[in-house]
Amino acid sequence: MYQMKPDKTVPHEQPSAKPKRRLHFGIRLKMLLGLLVVFIFSLFSLKFILIQQLTQSMEDQIENDLVKLRNNTEVYVRQVLLLQNSPDFTDPVLTDEILPPLAENLYAASGYPVGIYDQNANLLYSTSPIFLSENAFPEDAFVHASQGSASYQLSYDTETRCDAHFLMPIQINDQIAGYVHFYIDYSDLQLESQNTLRTVMNITTFVMVITLLFSVLLLTHFITPLHHLSAFTSRFKEKGLGTLELNNQKEDLSHSLSKRHDEIGDLSRNYSEMLETIQHQLSHIQQDRNHILQLLSSKQAFYDNVT
Repeated sequence: MYQMKPDKTVPHEQPSAKPKRRLHFGIRLKMLLGLLVVFIFSLFSLKFILIQQLTQSMEDQIENDLVKLRNNTEVYVRQVLLLQNSPDFTDPVLTDEILPPLAENLYAASGYPVGIYDQNANLLYSTSPIFLSENAFPEDAFVHASQGSASYQLSYDTETRCDAHFLMPIQINDQIAGYVHFYIDYSDLQLESQNTLRTVMNITTFVMVITLLFSVLLLTHFITPLHHLSAFTSRFKEKGLGTLELNNQKEDLSHSLSKRHDEIGDLSRNYSEMLETIQHQLSHIQQDRNHILQLLSSKQAFYDNVT
């Protein structure tokens, strides 16, 4: 007696949620962003180092010039003042007759405006109105000079403007009789440093841009075959390898990548061989499936005949 078996209830399948689409950052984009960050950091670092080096080099050159200027000035001023019986800067004769020609001669010899002060830092004579300014030189510079040491102050008004105020004591018989103040314009030296900085930065930027473009071409040369291979695998996952379109794409891809003698060429050849193996195994599985179906059909026919 035939007994009906209860049907097995098929569980209700919940619709699967669509996977969230994530942002895709390819190798080329990551490499380009990495190179761009490295280049920008290198440019800023190079500019900072160049500014420090050029500024230090310019200040060293200014110090050497000021040392020579001080030595020459001391020799000349000492010779002129020693000819006076009393090199006192409060003497009207010295102030009216000796100091003006002295300052003018220093200005003519050096090319820098000169100001002469007494022991109390009072301006006695100057070759330029710039020394009449209250902020021409700080008061602590005179305090430093009163101890027998020369001092200078650099000011950078703009990228192409630089001037120096140089103050040195006048010592006669180990006593400070007064001070000599030079105003020196180093704009040409500052402009030369800025031109050097601009030239180096332009050359470096040009080299980095060429390197970046070459890197883009090189990455494209390596990434494009991998991109084609990835697209082919996506289609293979969706449609399988039985369609004529995918077979033609596989042959074209294998032909184009077989000429490469690098890791990408080895990967493509290995992948092509793997696809051939999978296709061969799928063919065998299909033949076995058809044979099993034929056996099942024959068995069912034999059972029907017997029944």
